[in-house]
Amino acid sequence: MRRVPDGSGGRGRRGAASAPAPVRDPAQATFQDDPDLSRFDWAKEGPSEHRLLFASEPLTSAARLSGTSRVTVRVMSSTPVARLGVAVVDYGPATIRDYVDITKPGGIRNLTTSSCWGQSGPADSACYLDTETATTSVEHEIVATGWADLGHHATLRRGVPLEPDRFYTMTFELSPMDHIVSEGHRLGLVIGGTDWWEFLEPGQRPRLTVDLTRTSLTLPTAR
Repeated sequence: MRRVPDGSGGRGRRGAASAPAPVRDPAQATFQDDPDLSRFDWAKEGPSEHRLLFASEPLTSAARLSGTSRVTVRVMSSTPVARLGVAVVDYGPATIRDYVDITKPGGIRNLTTSSCWGQSGPADSACYLDTETATTSVEHEIVATGWADLGHHATLRRGVPLEPDRFYTMTFELSPMDHIVSEGHRLGLVIGGTDWWEFLEPGQRPRLTVDLTRTSLTLPTAR
């Protein structure tokens, strides 16, 4: 995968940290954690100083990903507490279930008609609203995600404060998936910090430096 360059495209907001200091080593990349953002913000293409994005070339044939991905990240934090968020993204136009709209939980829309199954009782109705799948058109789709507290790099039982200027290696699994990446689409890896959908904001907003030579993603491919 190739890295999509970072820039100053992060959204300005109250309390946002300053831009990260430049990293001289080309084998390293730095981003500033912004707990006001989520994986859905990270996955958007374009410059951002709040995540790292790596994308493949367009696929010459469709590929099926089925199973559980595993990511290993070697990272250094500027603060004693840091979160990691990772997403695998399918970049390309598609029509998918609208699972983000909170008015349609699980991508299901209620209809005005209903169907009855069996007989109703004094305290229970056998009739339920009919439903249909709610869909939406997108330019990319998150197909697997995972999160970790870097202080638990050694064990999940106990977290420890992180030391400045020290790299830590953490391996964790992403959510299972069964997804077909269409021909012409690109596959992306996004590395971010605190995903506000999943984590509480740390007391300080860390600057995270990733060692690219010791960071990897293993995908579950299937025929």
